[in-house]
Amino acid sequence: MQKSAADLFIDYIDELSRGRSRLDSMLARLDCDDLLGLASKVLTAVVRAATPPTVPQIGRSLGYPRQTIQRNAELLVKLGLVVFVENPDHKRAHRLAATQKGLELQSRATELTRRWAGELVESLPVEDLAIAVGTLRAIRHRLEAAIRAREAASRGEGHAEAPEPEGPSLPAQERRAGSAS
Repeated sequence: MQKSAADLFIDYIDELSRGRSRLDSMLARLDCDDLLGLASKVLTAVVRAATPPTVPQIGRSLGYPRQTIQRNAELLVKLGLVVFVENPDHKRAHRLAATQKGLELQSRATELTRRWAGELVESLPVEDLAIAVGTLRAIRHRLEAAIRAREAASRGEGHAEAPEPEGPSLPAQERRAGSAS
């Protein structure tokens, strides 16, 4: 009997949860000695952001309370890895920007992770990894859209239906067809 899409998605969530805990354990061992744990994730979020993020934005993105991210941001500032910069959109919610020292540390950590990741996935087809990343990204965009819709509905700003998600959403048949050509 073939599983439904909902049942497969539940299996997918289970695999993500299990994989995340193992990934966190492995990455904790790989982090540069200068920075461990959540502070490393916060630095990564700052460095990889298209524009300097705020503490609440990082908290939402990583799934941690604002206060937890704030403590880690302050640690990163003390270590000289990030700085608070003015936010033209909000007087009190400053943005975080990486310093040269932060960029260099992140670069070293990325290189260590890249080597480990290369060894881990060397026998997996690149096309499969690309599809997995695209699928994860599409699901994340749908989740973010659903969360925004629920928050808006709870504030009385509209209905609870989720708007179309932002970002790529390529059906599996198109992905397979595209990777075959």
